[in-house]
Amino acid sequence: MEPLAFYSSPDDIHQIFPSDDGAQCLPFSTSACNASSLIAIGDESGAVRLVETAKDEDPGFAIPYLTFQCHDNAIFDLCWSPDDKLLATASGDQTCRIFDVMKQRTLSSLQHHQNSVKQIYFNAANPSILCSSSRDGNLNVWDLRVAGPMMSDGPNIVTVLSPVLSVLGAHKSNRKSNSVTAAVWLDDHRIATACEHNAVIKVWDLRTSQVRRKSPIPVETSALPPHHALPAHRNFGVNSLSVSPDGQRVYAVCKDSNVYAYATHHLQNGPMHAYSHPRLHAETFYVKGGISRDGKFVATGSSDGVACLFPTEERYLDKRISDTFVNNSHPLALAKYLQVGRGVALVRGHDREVTDVTWTVGGDLVTVSDNYTARCWRQGERGVEAENMRAGGEEGGRRWLWGWADRKGDAESGGKI
Repeated sequence: MEPLAFYSSPDDIHQIFPSDDGAQCLPFSTSACNASSLIAIGDESGAVRLVETAKDEDPGFAIPYLTFQCHDNAIFDLCWSPDDKLLATASGDQTCRIFDVMKQRTLSSLQHHQNSVKQIYFNAANPSILCSSSRDGNLNVWDLRVAGPMMSDGPNIVTVLSPVLSVLGAHKSNRKSNSVTAAVWLDDHRIATACEHNAVIKVWDLRTSQVRRKSPIPVETSALPPHHALPAHRNFGVNSLSVSPDGQRVYAVCKDSNVYAYATHHLQNGPMHAYSHPRLHAETFYVKGGISRDGKFVATGSSDGVACLFPTEERYLDKRISDTFVNNSHPLALAKYLQVGRGVALVRGHDREVTDVTWTVGGDLVTVSDNYTARCWRQGERGVEAENMRAGGEEGGRRWLWGWADRKGDAESGGKI
């Protein structure tokens, strides 16, 4: 499917109204179920809502399927267990929680981070194991099978868990513990992490004793993107990491407003290629990305009020950079060293920063934004819906509340990707 086929209709809008007084609330995170068409959205109040993304299923995308309170602080990340029975949350209250969706109750509170938790991630091979990363600079590993003390949580009694392993100061530099912004499982025993300080990715093998040292040693460290290594170039951190379905690629959304693709087993060689778009701006660390279930697309948010979509097939890579990048020096510098993948912007769906994205089991893309909404982007039949929006004007309000893939991001190709 071509990236230009994506569109979002007025029925694909979800407004975030978590409180009884009707006040709007910022969504920070979203995660799609592994086998169901439901997605979870976490917001700044600590609430989670489940939303139906399937086009013909009740109650539809606009109405929450279920809403529950997990924290009293913002939820920065969400992750479903492989069987979709459990939902893990990472919060600004310095804890993670494990929520039983069927029983609608919290089972465990994961404690001992010393700052906001940025990411929580289930191990696909062993669903009792999770990893989390935090602004405290640490990577923690958790085992839900371990016994712990009990505490009262409203009407429920929950288990308080401590990490079974901690990588302390995973990206420490010059005696400073940098925030670990991303942590993903590469397989059942290796974790890739990234930080706020630079674009280095580190790999930690949990079977080695080096991870338990006071100054832990990764088994692999990526090279910087080549233009980052230039003497006059400043450092840029990494916002998020995602792994391709076949495990062969790692995609890093960098704060220099590019996405870098790495070979999982050759991270030390640095990125193989990159993706960039004139409207991809990662001005904050809230802008994240994600790979589709079939591995064909990488999607990102943007501070420019759009989502960006990049096909991963190598035929879309090009050493040339469009003149639309003239006001953004980073892609121009990048193109001297790496092939750059071209993509599209998903426009008119949001008008403020687009933060998190997630891909549903049906191939739809969900984006959340600081305009208090989530949008579902669908792949139209032969791209007819998106083309109708691009080709027509505003007469009669025909484009009202619609969003579509914008071909104008690449002027050199005449609007074609």
